[in-house]
Amino acid sequence: MFHGATPVSAKEGWLGFAQPRLLVSRCLFLAGGDWNYHMCSPFWRLYMHDRPGARIECEGNWWHLGSGEVHLVPAGLTFRTDAQNPLRQNYQHFEFQGLPSRLVRLRFTRPISLPIAGSLAVLTERWSEGLDEAGEPSLAAHGWALALLNAVVATFLGELPEEDRRAGEVWRSESSRLAPALARMDRHEGGPATNDELARLCGFSPTHFARQFRAGTGMSPAQYGLGRRLQEAARLLTVTDDNIEYIADRVGFSDRFHFAKMFKARLGYPPAAYRAMHRLKRGSLENMSTR
Repeated sequence: MFHGATPVSAKEGWLGFAQPRLLVSRCLFLAGGDWNYHMCSPFWRLYMHDRPGARIECEGNWWHLGSGEVHLVPAGLTFRTDAQNPLRQNYQHFEFQGLPSRLVRLRFTRPISLPIAGSLAVLTERWSEGLDEAGEPSLAAHGWALALLNAVVATFLGELPEEDRRAGEVWRSESSRLAPALARMDRHEGGPATNDELARLCGFSPTHFARQFRAGTGMSPAQYGLGRRLQEAARLLTVTDDNIEYIADRVGFSDRFHFAKMFKARLGYPPAAYRAMHRLKRGSLENMSTR
């Protein structure tokens, strides 16, 4: 340790891990009736439209994604999309590292809309300008996409009801010691991690680790790890041209057919159909991370 370095508290360490991570930032030009999906998304989605007409249906209720607002669709939400009029759609896919799917499913059960005002007005304009750049996206354009994402998440979290804030704080306090294991599973390196490996990272015995992990996330380490691997596969299918066998192997599946079965069970589509559905139509700003 460098002399004079400030020790990092458990909360600061957790906050350094639990943050939004941009996966994709793009724009599409949709004709009426051109946006027709039915899916369970493994990651969060952010939408902005230049005119009314887009909407999504969740549990029998339609939510209009109008202009003048930024709209968030939480991860794990099953929804159907529809565009009734031609429009431009700017969108991002992102994941919220450290936020367990159980907490998301319990607390975020519908789309969230935020008015484009103040700093969000400036950032959405800069984001749109970056999406309009010809050729490869610039570092500045990528920076504006990240700035908007962080501002939207900060605004959304700042407006949460007190009950949801308390639930998040309970999760943080209970899971801070699980952060090394969660980070290992989020890196997708070296195949699926064993409970023994994850327990050592956290300083627990395997039995105590498994008990603490389920108490903190509502699922076993194996269930959490499978979800994260399939989420990474969905990202790779969206933003790369890698063949499906390679993607399956990269996220820890030795058998493409088993991978396809698990992927369809979780996301509602086979990998090839999911990729075709997310193929870029016009305009893109890919995640410039080297991860």
